[in-house]
Amino acid sequence: MTPVVQVWPYDADWPLHFQTLKERIWPVVAEHALSIEHVGSTSVPGLAAKDIIDLDVVVLGAEKLQACIQALCAQGYSYEGERGIAGRHAFVGGGAPRHHLYVCLLGTLGLRNHLAVRDFLRLHPLRAKSYGELKMALAKEHPFAPAKYGAGKTAYLVELLKELGFDEATLDEVTRSNAE
Repeated sequence: MTPVVQVWPYDADWPLHFQTLKERIWPVVAEHALSIEHVGSTSVPGLAAKDIIDLDVVVLGAEKLQACIQALCAQGYSYEGERGIAGRHAFVGGGAPRHHLYVCLLGTLGLRNHLAVRDFLRLHPLRAKSYGELKMALAKEHPFAPAKYGAGKTAYLVELLKELGFDEATLDEVTRSNAE
């Protein structure tokens, strides 16, 4: 069954949910990781989003990455590999609150993309508002077509990343990886 695409108005509890998750995950990865970043739409005040918290655990190097993978799997997460985005390793499980957990190598495109979009939208609330309106419209138009919803978001995000100075090859990679 195809999941229903649902986008919600900003919820002031999302940063609290992130903090709860960070407090649970950080002790597991602290000796291997540089930080845990709240990314994705729930990390931007005022931005409409799916009610799923996105977290990036940032690591430096393959050895630290492997140690984090092992530590998280020992805590009940299931490792799903890169899922088409080099340097961004996905995990499922972990219980509530609902979240997407990634371990990202410092400097990789997946992490740079997440941080650039988050930081820009945090500094530009009117752009965050317009992005949220787009997401709400896409969810209403394509509630049973996550790929169409994602394609509409990707077009917006690629334009934003272009404004931020990402080169054409990188923009092509973002478009390709979001299509998978």
